[in-house]
Amino acid sequence: MKVLITGATYSHNHGHMFFTGSPTVSKHLFDGFMLGGHNPTMAMPNMMIENSEFLKYDLVMFGLTPLVSISARYLYYEMDLRGKCIAAGIPTLWFVDDWQWYQIKSHMKTLIKTYEKRARFGGSRRKGSFEYFMSIEKTVHAILGNFLNGVSSPVVMVFFNPDGSIDANASARMCGNKILMVDPSGVFPKYEVDQIRPEERKREWVLAALGDYTKFLTKLGPLTWPLQALGPTAGRKDHLPEIELVRDIYGKSWGQIVPQYPVKVGRLWRSRYVHSVLAGNIAMTTSNEVKEVLGRPFNAPISVIESTVSPLALERLASAQARAFKKNTWSAEEFADRLNSIVRSTVGIHTYAGG
Repeated sequence: MKVLITGATYSHNHGHMFFTGSPTVSKHLFDGFMLGGHNPTMAMPNMMIENSEFLKYDLVMFGLTPLVSISARYLYYEMDLRGKCIAAGIPTLWFVDDWQWYQIKSHMKTLIKTYEKRARFGGSRRKGSFEYFMSIEKTVHAILGNFLNGVSSPVVMVFFNPDGSIDANASARMCGNKILMVDPSGVFPKYEVDQIRPEERKREWVLAALGDYTKFLTKLGPLTWPLQALGPTAGRKDHLPEIELVRDIYGKSWGQIVPQYPVKVGRLWRSRYVHSVLAGNIAMTTSNEVKEVLGRPFNAPISVIESTVSPLALERLASAQARAFKKNTWSAEEFADRLNSIVRSTVGIHTYAGG
């Protein structure tokens, strides 16, 4: 089956973050579909509109993000393409790859109320764009209205989900639209990290983030291990490629701080835990939801970790976290099987069976 993965942002359409090269949900979906025997493609929506390229696909997945955002640069093309797919009878799904998904509902309402103003601003950079954006206003309003009324196509979200339950907060935030939760842990790239001797690892915490988590660190309290902060938290704007972060920083340190988001996002899947497993270090999280689902080794307090004198004892804790993570997350095969199940229910068993 031919599956198109597209959306409103760079990461939706290219499968990685622009600055760090970190794989995004689009790439995980791409790999899962490949493993399941499908033929996936990632592409910008405007390219799929040209010459009606979208008609070649059996299923189209649209990335969903807060729409009134500078990153949603392909928003109008995405909405136009979605409208054309619906008119052509092509099955569609939404997928979410932004931790700020809780803002999607309010952003949709804002876009509906201020459509012309935003279309004029967005269309000011290219001749004819404003007229094009206004020509699809009814389509955009219909798509957003359906979503807000809970009658849109299902939404695929990435959550730690070993028991198959649906996160109640996510369901409410998605306006009652059906939620399909998946865990892409098994298809995350397996970066090669040189395993150094326990006594050679630095007894330090690493916090690498694209946002400023100074307030989070203040709430966390004093640390006895040194802190190596990368990104805005350290007053820096440089972006280290993810593979270098895992290999050269996490792989040589004992501790990784998984910063808490400014709002509760439940059991939202995060690649940081995979980074920790690959690098062989210890992940420290304050998320009770994630601690509950990943298991006891992730409940170790900072004070206990920092007071552990023996490097071998730290290694045992890191190994225990790695085993617990593997036990409580999906394998690549489980992820691919779940996507196949979603395809069957979305596209229809007869179409699916026909390739």
